[in-house]
Amino acid sequence: MGLFDRFKKKNQEETPVTEEKNQEQGATAEEQKEAALDPQEKLEAAQESGRDQVEELVKAFEETKKVQEGIKLLQALMRNVVSVPVTMSMTLDALDSLNAGKDFNLDRAMEVKPDVMTVNGKERALPLFTSRDKIPMDYLQKKQLSVSEMPFRQMCQLFLEQKDKYDSIAINPQSTNMRVPREVVESLLGLRKPNPQQNKLQIGILPQVPEKLEAAVKQLGSAHAEISRIFLQILIKEQVKSFLLVVDGDMEELRKSLKGLAEEFKQASQGTVVSVATYAGQLRKVLEDNKVQPVYVKEG
Repeated sequence: MGLFDRFKKKNQEETPVTEEKNQEQGATAEEQKEAALDPQEKLEAAQESGRDQVEELVKAFEETKKVQEGIKLLQALMRNVVSVPVTMSMTLDALDSLNAGKDFNLDRAMEVKPDVMTVNGKERALPLFTSRDKIPMDYLQKKQLSVSEMPFRQMCQLFLEQKDKYDSIAINPQSTNMRVPREVVESLLGLRKPNPQQNKLQIGILPQVPEKLEAAVKQLGSAHAEISRIFLQILIKEQVKSFLLVVDGDMEELRKSLKGLAEEFKQASQGTVVSVATYAGQLRKVLEDNKVQPVYVKEG
């Protein structure tokens, strides 16, 4: 047997073992790759994964404008960072030290202030963006702003601390255009105190809707493109019963028409007085738990 034949035979004998070893190495390749990452790289990888999830939720909210999609988005943001337009300037202490030729702490030398955006001509919003590419360049250039990455939770805390400066938080104001009011931010941080009056309110399930009221509900829903569903339930306050209209749909548009819905329903039903609420929070839970069907559902 020549040298080549002996090498070929030896190679054939070792091949199964080698292939098995390669498979084992392949199985642990991802683990080895992950283990090779330093803490900063692991953090960046986790942030990237979190932002992918956030962008999926942003897309879902933009498509539906439903409250439940907005809640999912806010909950995901609480675990992630956001891009914040800021002004950066050197503090007076740092300037004095610089002019005097003294050493100073560079980390504390810059004062960072998030921007204030005026909405609807009067509302002062704290603009936060789910990613840098959602910030219009002309907006940054016009106001000479930089962009800083900060935890969304931290920005919520700053928003509550500066109540004289901000009225709401604006998520992607030029695209998603999601407004987060102060009471929602308080709830996200677990700071919302229960309203004592809420303990006196109960929601009763209306097993069968009278025909006259059903017709009025459908008439109301058909007149408003922003409404996708309407539920009619019973509101019990201090043992006094009344009707409660629960509307679901485009929340941004519903906020504009919500106050007038009770009067419209009163006219459509020839005098029935109702309270109006949106399909969110505890109301949503009650309706879902009891598998209540809406009286009106938008076609299409």
